[in-house]
Amino acid sequence: MNTCVIIDDEPLAIAVLQSYVEKSGILELASTFTSPVKAFSFLEKNRVDLVFADIEMPKLTGIQLIKSMQHKPKFIITSAYREYALDGFELDVLDFLVKPISYDRFLKAVSKLLNAAVNISQRDAAGARFIFIREKKRMTKVFLDEIIYLESQRDYLRLVTDKNDFTTRGTISYYENWLPKAEFTRVHRSFIISIAKISHYSEEDIELHNGIIIPIGDLFRKSFRDKIQKHLL
Repeated sequence: MNTCVIIDDEPLAIAVLQSYVEKSGILELASTFTSPVKAFSFLEKNRVDLVFADIEMPKLTGIQLIKSMQHKPKFIITSAYREYALDGFELDVLDFLVKPISYDRFLKAVSKLLNAAVNISQRDAAGARFIFIREKKRMTKVFLDEIIYLESQRDYLRLVTDKNDFTTRGTISYYENWLPKAEFTRVHRSFIISIAKISHYSEEDIELHNGIIIPIGDLFRKSFRDKIQKHLL
């Protein structure tokens, strides 16, 4: 699991991001800091994958913090001021979140970190593509080729594979952004399916190879047709 640090001189802002990290189930919070100087000292001694950093902080700004680090983790800037966005992207930050930050926007930003990691692992693993999902108190490996469909269940997600069913925390929008778009498609506000696992389909629904029928939502019908068109003879 990717580890993260939150740096902000406003405790309330830290509390919001901390709740998002805990709710997501895809990041592990290593520490929080209201002092960027103390955060800098921690980051020089400890390896983390992602840092959420405010910009306007006393003694050391977020921009100065990023510039001063020799071995940089990925950074996501958090700020109430959009005018800092250009400065951030010139430093190759992962994303720029404008306060107040919504949970969906938080997940979209974090997905960029995971996408980068997956691209590296796919390239290095020569096709051995998999993810780890949090199930209860342990992380479970799931191969992408075995996924049949995903079903949203409010704050949880049901992931059905050829071998097992899993329930994990997270939103379907997060997984929609993360999964390879050429292989998976969202067909309903509550369902994402593997295109390779389709046995039959009509204008109204899809039958997957395990016999499960998935409805096609009105808002997703056109995008589904477009994806399937690429596979028609």
